[in-house]
Amino acid sequence: MKIKNTLFVILMLSLPAISAEHSEMKMSDMHSSASSQEYMAGMKNMHEKMMAAVNESNP
Repeated sequence: MKIKNTLFVILMLSLPAISAEHSEMKMSDMHSSASSQEYMAGMKNMHEKMMAAVNESNP
């Protein structure tokens, strides 16, 4: 549970920086940008780790 909370805090702290980075972009450009793809890959990886931790702690 502590891992899940830590990851959530990291995500919440990183959102303003990510938003500011993309503030000049149009919404239609978001999915095609390299940084957006990198962000989504990171989010997918974090989600998989969180789910693995949850499944591990709840047999």
